[in-house]
Amino acid sequence: MNKALIAVVVGAVAVVGAVAAFYHYGGSTQPPQNLDIQRMQDERLTRGDGDAPVTVVEYVDVLCPYCARTHRELLPKLTSDYIDKGLVRYEMRLVEINSPDSKRAAIGAYCAAEQGLFWDYMHAAYTQSWDGYYAKNLRPMDVPLFTESGIKRFARDLPLDSLRWDGCMADNTYERTLAANLDSMRQMEATGTPTYLIDGRKYSGAPPYAVMKALIDAAVTRQKAA
Repeated sequence: MNKALIAVVVGAVAVVGAVAAFYHYGGSTQPPQNLDIQRMQDERLTRGDGDAPVTVVEYVDVLCPYCARTHRELLPKLTSDYIDKGLVRYEMRLVEINSPDSKRAAIGAYCAAEQGLFWDYMHAAYTQSWDGYYAKNLRPMDVPLFTESGIKRFARDLPLDSLRWDGCMADNTYERTLAANLDSMRQMEATGTPTYLIDGRKYSGAPPYAVMKALIDAAVTRQKAA
């Protein structure tokens, strides 16, 4: 057996194992019905080279415990191993499904994006929610960061133009964006966060990094061979 064939076989075995692991963690590989969903939605919520061979889209809720955990454990490795090397373009899309405060939290993130502070907002949100609440086995409904009064205190800790941010929040400009994101999740028959599109294939759940790495490696290999 030649080296190229061995590589293909090993890669196939790794993908099968990774897919099985995703199912173990609540995943699904049903492809989205609308492949246009993969196109960049909002550059401000994107990291990486727009011409990267593989696109990873993650649907998140700001108050999702599993999203907070993967932000801490997965995103730094994904950034160093793939995004910074020009292999992956990564994009977040926000939805509101975990808590009555999720909508307010998501709109706050989009309004922060208007000032170039989306990633600062999300990092602060996930760090504070995990360290202060989810690491103590509390629920999204127990997190006070994004209540009507809480979000104002949360925003004051970021270098935002508060008047501009308050105006954006009052306009509810991004309600339609949230509704469109939720609709695209329904098209994919996805009901929870995080949900990923990796090279056009849907995976739902919060897997270990080794599982995600195997899937991305396979996607990079496919794209380089195309």
